[in-house]
Amino acid sequence: MLRISCSYFYYSFSLVLWVNVLNDLCSCAETSHNVPYPAEYNNVTFLTEPPEWLKPCKRKDPKLSECLRDTFQNMFPWLAKGIPEIGIRPFEPLYIDRVGIKKGQGAVTLTGAFTDLIVHGPSNTTAVYTRMDFKKNRFDIGLIIPVIKLDAKYDLKGNILLLPLVGVGDAKLHLRNVTTHVQTRISFPKIRGEEIMYATSMRVEFSLSAMRVHLDNLFNGNKVLGRTVNQFLNQNSVEVVEELKENIGESLSNVFRKIMNDAFSHIPTKMWLLTDFPSASSVRTNRYLPPKFSVRLLFNMIPISPSRFSSLRHGLFLCVGLSFCATLTSCTILSVNSTPEYVHPCHKADPNINSCIKETFNHLRPYLISGIQEIKVPSIEPMIIQRMAMENGHGPVRVRAFFNNMTILGASNYTVLSVKSDLTKWRIDFGLFIPYIEVTGNYDVNGNVLLFPVRSRGEFWAAFSNVTALAKLYGQEVYKENVTFMKTDRLGVNFKLSKSNFRIKDFLNGNNVIGEAMNLFLNQNAKEIIEEMKPAASQAIGKHFKNFLNSAFLQIPLAVWLKDGPSPSSAPLTPSNANTSGSGASPPK
Repeated sequence: MLRISCSYFYYSFSLVLWVNVLNDLCSCAETSHNVPYPAEYNNVTFLTEPPEWLKPCKRKDPKLSECLRDTFQNMFPWLAKGIPEIGIRPFEPLYIDRVGIKKGQGAVTLTGAFTDLIVHGPSNTTAVYTRMDFKKNRFDIGLIIPVIKLDAKYDLKGNILLLPLVGVGDAKLHLRNVTTHVQTRISFPKIRGEEIMYATSMRVEFSLSAMRVHLDNLFNGNKVLGRTVNQFLNQNSVEVVEELKENIGESLSNVFRKIMNDAFSHIPTKMWLLTDFPSASSVRTNRYLPPKFSVRLLFNMIPISPSRFSSLRHGLFLCVGLSFCATLTSCTILSVNSTPEYVHPCHKADPNINSCIKETFNHLRPYLISGIQEIKVPSIEPMIIQRMAMENGHGPVRVRAFFNNMTILGASNYTVLSVKSDLTKWRIDFGLFIPYIEVTGNYDVNGNVLLFPVRSRGEFWAAFSNVTALAKLYGQEVYKENVTFMKTDRLGVNFKLSKSNFRIKDFLNGNNVIGEAMNLFLNQNAKEIIEEMKPAASQAIGKHFKNFLNSAFLQIPLAVWLKDGPSPSSAPLTPSNANTSGSGASPPK
């Protein structure tokens, strides 16, 4: 009986594995530099040095997709205000000239367009995933936008089921939980010797959980027919969007493909998509490397009769599989527990520890959207707060307020802009930015505003734009079952915002006259009221998020996310750590 030891196959398999990896690197589709692109890009002005808002990635990084996701996510705070050096206008709000609709069959038949669109909410986007495939020239990205508010002009004609729709006028749309999948065909042409990324085609698919719409001046201003159509649209919004989404997606593809190309035509790939491996030609000239080598070739080298090949094959792959798994396991450094994908670990001795902690919390963001079941952290999109109390006992605004059943949209789009830490005292300060937050729920308020008594109970809605916050975390080490964790003892929060809007519906006083009066007063004096209530609000917010942080970090050992010893980035540069990338972007000015 022929005996072939596992060790022989182990080393043979290792050889095959590495040869095939090298062959894959060599046989990657050659980047095409002769792809046609519009002549308008011939005279673009290139960036001359890497900008602070752009995090570079490496083409052969095994975690390239994760890196690119962070790259795009880090850009959103800057996109909110626009990036003029690459021709990007502000995304908050985003202006779109036209989105056309032309659907001639099915339950919904409609032709026309929305024009002069003003879109609020795109800067609140979270990049959920990215995938870059150089062989297939594909770049895909998945996005979630909690809330989109849209004002536009419309000109539409057609039918929705048996209901006619005809009108020209103003349109308002409110979309919630917009999930978008963008599939892009890409090429890498050279312009004046610089390689850029160019989107040759794009496909946009999207879905949403709810939509509210109002079209003015339907049927030439007929209020009865207009009210009927608007009511029908809102009652069947998801179904109507389902019928139109392919057509709308095609129109959006043209819009966003142009935005993408206009931006990336200014950014040479050498600044954000780095090459860190030898060229294909240099590898192939190595006289020790066969032009093609495979597992099948290895089998052909072994003198085994066909009758024994099948049974041997199964044993062989079991042997190789176990050996290979053992090899992978032995190469993975575990500390207390294996590091889960949602943790970006740091090292206490890292001279750039603040940048690393910032990246740790930004890295968490896409995982917090869906929640982290492993450590029982609920989704924060939307964030649900059952109860929050605020009390302000001095000044012109003296009220006690209770808020219940709060639903918060937009919290997941936080960006940690800065971190300042003193780990000897377990003190960490965070600078945060959230483009837009929307809150709904129930309220109960009792007190005085100026000299007027206030007693109101009902439902509320509030929206806050460009929220900038400073969170000061005071913690300590705690031990559970001989494992060290970080506990948050106190969390101080201070914040400011550029704009706020309120709307309440009073149920206590029998009619909504008081509610309307309060709405007017709140919105006319929003800045002053928020300033008066800020200490109470900061205390309530700090208390809630202190509990939130403890629910997570008291389940993640310190050794998993904050390791002892020097950081790999502070070690001498060797082939094993040469792929370490830099820290994230600085805060926008």
